[in-house]
Amino acid sequence: MVKDPGQRRAPVEGPRTGRAPLFWTRLFRKGYLADKDPRDPRISPLYADTSKHSVDTLIFTAEYDVSASETEEYAKNAGETGQAAGRRVILRRMRGCGHGFDKSEKNAGLRAEAYSIVVDLLTRNLDDK
Repeated sequence: MVKDPGQRRAPVEGPRTGRAPLFWTRLFRKGYLADKDPRDPRISPLYADTSKHSVDTLIFTAEYDVSASETEEYAKNAGETGQAAGRRVILRRMRGCGHGFDKSEKNAGLRAEAYSIVVDLLTRNLDDK
């Protein structure tokens, strides 16, 4: 939430379908933030202290999503601090899709893949206990 929406770029340029116009994105951002510091980790997890996160963290991004780059930076930071504490950060960038990819029937295969990874991770963690 720190960068102006006009400066945010997806890792891969893709269709703009479903993206809100910049005017609305800025308006919603202003309403959401009000007078709050956008670097507050409750607003922008990129600035969170990741040293106390859970054992496993699973993060999905989408290559056409303007939030993907910052989310992947967060995953990198969390992975670096987590490694020393024996925690894993698993990052998967889903190809050929945008934000909310799992909500669209056209991405049913990607949704199945992502949900399968979630189930495998949860099952593995439950079996370890």
